[in-house]
Amino acid sequence: FIPYTKSLSMEFERAIGPWLFALHRQYPKAFRGRSYWSLSPATRERRITSGGLTIGSADDSEYFSMFARILLRSILAIQPDIARISDPDGFYRRTLLELLGCANLSLVSIWSPTFLLRLDERLRRDWTKLLDALRKHNPQRYNELKVLDPDSCTWQNIWPELKLLSCWADASAGQFLSSVQDRTGGVPIQPKGLLSTEGIISIPWMHGSDPVAAVLSHFLEGEDLQSGEILPVWQWKKQARYSMIISTGGGLYRFRTGDVVAVTGFVGETPCLHFEGRSSRNSDLVGEKLSEYQALQMITQLRHSTEMQNLGAIFLYPRAGARCSYWILVESGNAGPPGLALLQSAAAQADRALRQNPYYDQARNLGQLDGPLCRVIRRGGHGAIMRIIQQKKQIKDGDFKEPILLSSAEISIEELEPFLELHQSTN
Repeated sequence: FIPYTKSLSMEFERAIGPWLFALHRQYPKAFRGRSYWSLSPATRERRITSGGLTIGSADDSEYFSMFARILLRSILAIQPDIARISDPDGFYRRTLLELLGCANLSLVSIWSPTFLLRLDERLRRDWTKLLDALRKHNPQRYNELKVLDPDSCTWQNIWPELKLLSCWADASAGQFLSSVQDRTGGVPIQPKGLLSTEGIISIPWMHGSDPVAAVLSHFLEGEDLQSGEILPVWQWKKQARYSMIISTGGGLYRFRTGDVVAVTGFVGETPCLHFEGRSSRNSDLVGEKLSEYQALQMITQLRHSTEMQNLGAIFLYPRAGARCSYWILVESGNAGPPGLALLQSAAAQADRALRQNPYYDQARNLGQLDGPLCRVIRRGGHGAIMRIIQQKKQIKDGDFKEPILLSSAEISIEELEPFLELHQSTN
């Protein structure tokens, strides 16, 4: 657990305050109506230590100062106590009812884009039931919405004053942005900065540039991934990549967060940081030292070169009595699974991309690893697999970052098999 001390709280405030100022400056119309700030359902009851300290937060607004909380709660589209609902169905139903009742929703701030997609999925599935419930206490809003077709309408149709969506947009979250844009009707997206329970590393500042380092909060350092040198943030160079190290008022001293960032420019002398992924997630069964960042790079390359947008996670399959291989999970589309030739080509391209890692290349040359396989999973399988992993880890919907690199500790082959189709590439 991370102690949420007064000094740590002040460090968060010194980053979140400037972000809100910049947000209002760039998107003033987003503040003219009501706002929805991510409130994740409780995954477990809040616990109290033997000394009387509460573990966890009541809702996500507790990152803000007392003044900001009072201000935010006066414009919130839904009440913060929704976060205390532990039943997912009850949580989503009440969230959607309160959102539908808010005609002047102008700003949505969430963490994971998959949380919005989950909300949207339930919104369309339960549209008739939600409108029936809405009619009882808000007949005017019911009359505005009953003419919409839930299968084709967008969030812009439902909430005409919606001007901005703030969410994660980098690394593995980027694969969901096109779906989010389709569902919302092209509502502008502001990528979030890099924030975690441990600390805040960057905040959005200027439109069109990556978030800036939160230099007024914690002491920021990074390990240069090319030279291995550890440098304070003011010595960072453009186009260099760093593994983050932070020291905070919460008691963390030179803590390695596992986040990899690239310097894409500067605002004055403050570096702009693009989040590239996690260096701490890796697979090293036979010495291949494959990181999630490398897996994400490979998946991104394949999406561009093969136009298979349904490429998802990569799974290490340790076969009994034989060499291991990586499976690249490809979800069936509306027209069915991709052809065998395309799967074979994608698997070969994946192997070439992964061989840029010298340890993986050595493992392949020594026969410790077989070449990767493209395994087709049934339509909807990717989301179902991610929900299994999320439930195992008891992570709130809004906080869950979908992993790219999977291990058998997260999902076993027995749990994966029901989603697999026979269609696959061969080594």
